[in-house]
Amino acid sequence: MAAKFDFDILTSDTKNNYGASDFLADDFEDEHDASNYSSPEEFLDNIRKDGVTINAALEDAFKAVEFSNQSLFIFGQAGSGKSVFIKELCKHSAKTIVVVAPTGIAAMNVKGQTIHSFFRFPPSIIHRDTIQVNSTVLETLRKTNVLIIDEISMVRIDVLLGIDTLCKIAMGKKDTYFGGIQVVIIGDLYQLPPVVTQEDSSLIYSLYGSRWFFKHDLITYFKLIMFTEVFRQKDEEYKALLSAIRTNSIGRLGMNQLNSRVVPEIPKDAIRITMTNKQQELINGTELAKLTAKPEVFHAITKGSIHDSFKVAPDTLILKVGAQVMLLRNMKEEGVYNGTLCTVKSINKEEDTVSLTTLDGCKSFSVSPVSWEKYAYNLNNEGKVGKNIVGSHTQIPLKLAWAVTTHKTQSLSFDKAEVNIGAGAFEFGQLYVALSRIRTLDGLFLKKPIGLNNIMVDPEVAEFVRSIEAN
Repeated sequence: MAAKFDFDILTSDTKNNYGASDFLADDFEDEHDASNYSSPEEFLDNIRKDGVTINAALEDAFKAVEFSNQSLFIFGQAGSGKSVFIKELCKHSAKTIVVVAPTGIAAMNVKGQTIHSFFRFPPSIIHRDTIQVNSTVLETLRKTNVLIIDEISMVRIDVLLGIDTLCKIAMGKKDTYFGGIQVVIIGDLYQLPPVVTQEDSSLIYSLYGSRWFFKHDLITYFKLIMFTEVFRQKDEEYKALLSAIRTNSIGRLGMNQLNSRVVPEIPKDAIRITMTNKQQELINGTELAKLTAKPEVFHAITKGSIHDSFKVAPDTLILKVGAQVMLLRNMKEEGVYNGTLCTVKSINKEEDTVSLTTLDGCKSFSVSPVSWEKYAYNLNNEGKVGKNIVGSHTQIPLKLAWAVTTHKTQSLSFDKAEVNIGAGAFEFGQLYVALSRIRTLDGLFLKKPIGLNNIMVDPEVAEFVRSIEAN
């Protein structure tokens, strides 16, 4: 079992700095029990009005959060509705919800805050000597009904244990995981793993025995709900193939099926998903240079504190007429969405507008600069948890998109894409993430065959999943 933080040491420090009574919340149960809805059906009907299809697993998850204090581990593969669940819960729940995620982009996608920013964690490995207790963080936790942690596969064990410790201190309940706060962790363990640098690797394994949170007994705090229905892909054959790749249970016939998509020439309207930033930059730079049109440069405007990891659009965007780009914003009125691939038709620098046509030629529209906000949770004048905009990044909502990295495809879907493995996948789950962005098998294109060595599954994940499936 992994090591635990020393709660008594931290509690002692807290008493000295702030006064122990400030962090005891005797009325927690009363505040967190009841929903304002008259029935679960009333709650679910409000969600259905948004056009959301609620299957049995989604229904169980919505009800558990809204009408109980049960903490959940929502485990679902790509395209199974995890992001929709977060969005709709935050929109319709009567509870006070805080959403955090391990990366800036992930936090932006769910209109939340990064874990390290919210909890004020240091950038180093977290343990009892590095964690800091902040009165504002503790007070915010006391007034939070539900803490959602998205992309849990990327959250290291030390980070989750740090969250556990601060929740215990906030609630004054050292013998209950997360101090009894309702916590919902969401993600797919078969996707991208926690990042541990070579420098930190020995420390984290000596302290905790693993980088994975599920190796600790705190996993018993959560009720497991599996999201098994995939909405992104309608192609049943491709769904089955992706499922086999995800768990590394693909056989010879499956590999033959996958590699049947090796073609001599990739369609011009297919985006190339790469394994590395270097591959992406090389492809995009080469293709842009082929265009003879005059380059136009758009510079982003940044306000407040915006780290590069939060930036959806580039600081400097160089466009030419004829460039292939990706739309980075939903534009429902135009019928186009985040991830739509387009061609630049004209550029008006004086008016800061770019005219586009979708690659299939069906839709034409224009875009102007938009702002992406960075949020931070706080306590308002009434002592309730609120959310403030603490920074923004304003830019034309486009980026060059002959190629995009696997990491940047999370939450996106494509009709046609080449998966460019280059020298091969180098992270667990990386190939699966890339392949699962594509809606159909016919929309997948490969320049060279994929080998079994590129289908990488962490053995600790495989063992854990086998154990929960057996139960």
